[in-house]
Amino acid sequence: DSNCVKNSLQVTPELVEQELHSYISNKIDQFELPLSTNILEKLESLSVSYIVSALNQLGCQLRENGSFGFDEMISKSGVAPQQIKQLGHFLNMLVERDVLSFNDNVYTLIRDISELDDNEKLSELHNEFSIVRPELDFISRCGNKLAEILQGKADVLHLLFPEGEVDEAADFYQNSLTFKEMNRLLAESVVKIANEVPVDQPIRILEIGAGTGG
Repeated sequence: DSNCVKNSLQVTPELVEQELHSYISNKIDQFELPLSTNILEKLESLSVSYIVSALNQLGCQLRENGSFGFDEMISKSGVAPQQIKQLGHFLNMLVERDVLSFNDNVYTLIRDISELDDNEKLSELHNEFSIVRPELDFISRCGNKLAEILQGKADVLHLLFPEGEVDEAADFYQNSLTFKEMNRLLAESVVKIANEVPVDQPIRILEIGAGTGG
């Protein structure tokens, strides 16, 4: 009996990976994310607006053809040592979005930033895409404090969990466009794995990277 042979085999991580690879690929193709590309593009544009605003608060004074060096900015802006790597990531985002150019360790503004009004973009997105309300709430809360975060003056965990409350974070992890479909896929994958495992073989699940802000 093929089922008896199958059930007598030990289910290894390698077998699980092979089994799930095609299954997950097919499921991802079936995801229904209405306007997802447009939404994600607008969310990224909003994030860029907050980054530009934070840089101005830190003293960059971005203006047409204005330039600054990374080390110079660090020394003048008061960016906390633990946030220097994150600042570099933000600057790279602006380079990728053609807001800044980067040559010879110098960043230069190459785009008109008058269009980057974060409050206007936030209001527009709230009205147009209620499906991403959890994302917008997090982006706006952290974006408004981004300069203080980079200077080490604002606690990121306090922004994610105001007054220690976890309801908003739970809403984000469960219902946001970013996580909702992936949560469903993960749940279906676990069920599929469990159905393949013999009843006398224990299932051990190791969660890596658990915990926000860790």
